[in-house]
Amino acid sequence: MEEGREKWVMMSFIAGGLLVAYILSSSIYLASGYFDLEARFRHFDWMVRGLSFGAGLITFIALGKMEVTNQYMHEVVAELSRVTWPTMLETRAATVMVVIMVLIAGFLLGVLDSVWTNVLDGLLKGLIKIF
Repeated sequence: MEEGREKWVMMSFIAGGLLVAYILSSSIYLASGYFDLEARFRHFDWMVRGLSFGAGLITFIALGKMEVTNQYMHEVVAELSRVTWPTMLETRAATVMVVIMVLIAGFLLGVLDSVWTNVLDGLLKGLIKIF
C-alpha cells in the first residue's frame, strides 16, 4: 500500500509544480501587456517557457525533498484512503434531492417576492393618495 501512496504523493507534487509554472507564465504574459516585454526581449516566448518550467521543476524538487511536506502529503493520502465514498446511486439520489430542493426554494422565494412587491406597491399607492 505504501507504493500506491507514494504514487499519489508524487502526483500531488507534480500538480503543485505545474500550478506554479502556469501561474508564473500567466503572470509574466499579463505583465508583458503592461510593460511591452515582448518588444524588448528577442525570444520572449522561450524565456517565459524556460522560466516557468524551471520554477515548476524547482517547486517539484523542493516539495519532494522537504520532510514536512512529504509527511503531510503521506498523511493526507492515508486519510483519503479511509474515506467512504458514496456509490453512484447515492450520488445520483443526492443530486436529484438537491435539484428538487433548489427548485422548491426558488419557487417559494419567487412567490414571496411577488407578494411582498404587491403589498409594498399597494401601500405606496395608498400613501400617495393620502398625501
